[in-house]
Amino acid sequence: MAAQQPILKRLGFSADAQGLSELECAVVNCAKNSEPVLEKLKQVRIALHGGANGMWAINVEQDEPQWSDTNSMQLRADFTKSDPFGPGRINTNAVPVS
Repeated sequence: MAAQQPILKRLGFSADAQGLSELECAVVNCAKNSEPVLEKLKQVRIALHGGANGMWAINVEQDEPQWSDTNSMQLRADFTKSDPFGPGRINTNAVPVS
């Protein structure tokens, strides 16, 4: 998170997990309308999963020809060391694990 803070600030987002989440949403929204951005986003996600022959092939491409965000909430929680739904757990019926 420390490495991301200056980037988030420069782009006008808060330098915390909320800012990271907002940046991710902005990039995904941009990718919906731009094929080059969509391709770059896919390349980044593949890299984050250890490359095309890494966990990407196991987690995402195992049975699906299209890549998806099936693990993004867990990955975000692992990266930020926080609950991706926030302390109020808005829009979920999940229960925090103690």
